[in-house]
Amino acid sequence: MRNEEVINYINKQLEAGYSRAEIEKALIDAGWSKEEISASFDSLSGSEDEKSTVTGKTDRSSSVGLSKKLRITDKKKPIIISLALILLFSLSVFGGFYLSGEDDSEEKDQVSEEVAEEEEGLIEEEEDEDIVEPDRERPFFGSDAGLLAEEWIKTESPTFTERGGDNLRLLDTEEVDESVFEVSFSFEPTYSGYGPVEEGEDLEEAESSHVIVITIDRREVVEAVIDDEFKELNR
Repeated sequence: MRNEEVINYINKQLEAGYSRAEIEKALIDAGWSKEEISASFDSLSGSEDEKSTVTGKTDRSSSVGLSKKLRITDKKKPIIISLALILLFSLSVFGGFYLSGEDDSEEKDQVSEEVAEEEEGLIEEEEDEDIVEPDRERPFFGSDAGLLAEEWIKTESPTFTERGGDNLRLLDTEEVDESVFEVSFSFEPTYSGYGPVEEGEDLEEAESSHVIVITIDRREVVEAVIDDEFKELNR
């Protein structure tokens, strides 16, 4: 069964350089079936084969080709930056020597050291700019929000972690604003009540399931409410 959301997600992840195995794992964790995922990949492969027939070109895999292009482009970036910095360094050094004219060798050495230190600082700044967390570089989709919400519930939700939780199930993912999602899950608690278990509390077996809605704003959980009444966050 083809699903446009899955197809669009796969396209985005392939363009970002992720492998098929990584994409399949993320989709399975988000609740998609293997049949839906395979059908979506097959659909993408079919589209690429048609494009290859028209243009007379063949590729083993459009996603692999795209990943290779991205990796090649990424490899070229540091080379171009390095060449530009070397050129800038050379111009700065020779310019310093030219302007210094007849200055003694000690002053020339000092100028060279200052220029070298400045150039080293530029290189470090450039490297710092290039070091960005992969999750921040990637586009943010509903499936990403679902994975983040699920992880938060399992590790941070006091009701789920302290009162027991089972059969955690994704109900809905809604984009309420750009990069802002509301993700709904249901689960079956072991004991009734909400929040952390108080000292000396008499625990009773739960009789009904809970619905928890997680609000995620740009990969950060900003709100978590159970059954429209209990706020889980910051408790």
